[in-house]
Order: sequence, then C-alpha cells, then structure tokens
Amino acid sequence: MAVYTYIAADAKGRRVGGYREVADRDDILNYLARKEYADYTAFESETRVSARPYRFVSVAELAAFCSAASVLLSSGIAPAETVFHVSAQTKNKQLKTALTEIYERMAEGLSFSEAFGMYGHVFTNATLVAVSAGQANDNLSSALAGLAGYFERESAIRAKKRSAVLYPGVMAAFSVVITFVLIIKILPMFEDILNSMGGGLPAASEAVYRVVSAIDASFLAIVIILVILAVGAFIFIRTERGRLAYDRFRLKAPIVKKISSIGLAARYSEGLALLIQNGAPLSSAIDEARFFVNNKYFDETAREAAKKSRQGEAFDITMSEFKLFPELFVQLSYTGHISGSLGAQMSKAAEIFGKALSAKLDKIYSLIEPIVVAVLSVVIGAILISVMLPLIGIMNSIS
Repeated sequence: MAVYTYIAADAKGRRVGGYREVADRDDILNYLARKEYADYTAFESETRVSARPYRFVSVAELAAFCSAASVLLSSGIAPAETVFHVSAQTKNKQLKTALTEIYERMAEGLSFSEAFGMYGHVFTNATLVAVSAGQANDNLSSALAGLAGYFERESAIRAKKRSAVLYPGVMAAFSVVITFVLIIKILPMFEDILNSMGGGLPAASEAVYRVVSAIDASFLAIVIILVILAVGAFIFIRTERGRLAYDRFRLKAPIVKKISSIGLAARYSEGLALLIQNGAPLSSAIDEARFFVNNKYFDETAREAAKKSRQGEAFDITMSEFKLFPELFVQLSYTGHISGSLGAQMSKAAEIFGKALSAKLDKIYSLIEPIVVAVLSVVIGAILISVMLPLIGIMNSIS
C-alpha cells in the first residue's frame, strides 16, 4: 500500500486537502472522482499512516515544531522559508519527510494551510483546523504558538498518565508473583511440617492452595486465553464501532466518568479558545474543537452543538443539555456568552480544568502505591497466620 496526499476543490468550490492509503495512483484518482471533487491533484508521499495518534511523531515533537515555526513567522520570515528552516533542524524522519514535501507543495503555489491540510496523519486534525483559522485571519504565528502550548500541556498529561499506570502496574505484578510463590512453594513446606506433627492446614488455607495449584497447572492455557482476549479487544477497539464503544465507556462509566469529564473540558475548552481567538466563527469553532479531544463519541455531540449554534441556540445551553461537562464549564460558557468574551472564558476554563486534571492524576498516582502495598501485606499476613496458628497450637499440645 502507498500513501497519497491530494488537494482538490469540493462541490462548493472550497479547497480541501487530505491523504489516503491506496494500492496505486489509479486508486487515489478513482477515489477523488467518486467524491466528485474537481481540479484535483494527487502526490505520492513517503510518510506513513497509523491508526494510533502520535505513533510516528510524538506530542513533544509537535510542540517543538509549532513553537519553532511560530518564532520564525513572528520574526517576519515567509511561511515557505519557515517550513524549510524547521525541516532542516528536524530529526524525526516522519516529520522531516512531511515538512520537505510541504515545502515542495508550497513552492508549487499552495498556501501554508493548503499544504498542511494534506498531512492530517502527521500533524493531527487539531493542528490543521488551528492553522487554517490562523491563516484565514492573518494570525498564523499566534495560532502556532497556541498549538505549541496545547501540545506541551498534552505531553505533560500523557507523561503523568504513563506514570500513574506503569509504576503501580509493575508493583501489582510483583505482588501477584510474590503471592503465588508463597502459596505454591512455601505453603506446601508448612503443610508437610504440620502433617508430620499430626496436624494440617486450616480449611481456608487448603482451599486457597488447591485453587492456586490448579491455576499453576493450567498456567499456559490461561496465558493463551488472556492473550487471545487482549488481541481481540485491541482489534475491536481499532474498528469504528469498537472505538465508539470504548470512547463512550470512558465518558459514561461511573469509575472513570469524573476524570474523563475534566479531561474533556480541559481539551475542548482549549481548542475552542485557540480557534475563537484566532478568528474562527463560533459554529465552526464548536465543531472543529472536537479534534482537540480525540473522542469518537464526543464527535457527534460537537456536531450537534455546532448545528444548534447555527440555528441560534446559546452555546452554554447546548453544552448543558449534553451533560458531559462539569458544571463550572457550563457557568464559564454562560459568562463568556453574555459578555461577548467566550474565547477568554474558554482559555480560563482550559487553565482551570488542566490544573484539575493534573491534580487528579497526581492523587491517583499517590493512592495506588499504598493500596497495592496494603493488599500485599494483608495477603501475606493472612497466609502466615493461617499456617502459624495451627503450628503454635500443636506446639502447645506437645508442651
């Protein structure tokens, strides 16, 4: 399969760009013809496509690119030259290839936003909508600076999430291994000692030992089943239906609903603020800010909200109807709506909920470790008590 980028005109005469992974050039041309695009041109690209965001270009690398491009543009350097200079300093192969191709397209006459619009698989849709709004309103440097801040905060949040999962996960796995060793290796030793002294394991300890022994005997089969289930879940989530179900679970499940709501408010308000402050119409901003969230279930919400906005419904009323956001987000939306400062209020909301999300992740991280240690202590203590009490009883009888 090859990756092709394209630029075309849609039915309304608007210039649209995109990419597609196809077998050959004929396939991409047939695709563009079926879409009833006019004046289209396709280019074979050396970039790669992945269903997983940020696989080939990390969030931190996107932040660095946006920051560097913003500084060069604000210094008066032309957009094409900006792309050339940033490309020369870029080490990431995917990003460097994309910037080189974008520079070539701009040299052929495409604008900054048109050329970037063909590389959503590299720069994310959030970048494309912000760049388009910035260029349309002659605020390209400002838009890129806002994107740099957004990606920097996103990188920090992702690092916190990894820490909150990785370290406790390792501790939990270590705890399970220790518990199994105690039950499989140590418990039988005590059982032999007790039997030789005319006693035996308590019924509860005996039952636990038998269950764990059965698991140990079927360990390979259990691992194979778990791997099959994990692979199946992974494949399902990569489908359109699976991704929709997973994203809905994240926003609706009681266990994760609160923290997901805070994360949704932080990302969506930041996208709204960036687009509105760079001149995007409100209805367009409401729709396109969903790209900053990256949640399939929320996509439909944002589209419906944009539709209602075009029909004249107040933004805060629309947001309150969907019941996905914290109450404070709705209050700030109302303040921004009646005061005519929605962009500023959304910027404030992004700051508030960004800090709240960071605090929540820190709290989760700080709680998981002692919980794992406490559970391990209880399990080990219960095992030791279950074998020591009978042993003590036998020793007393002998005495």
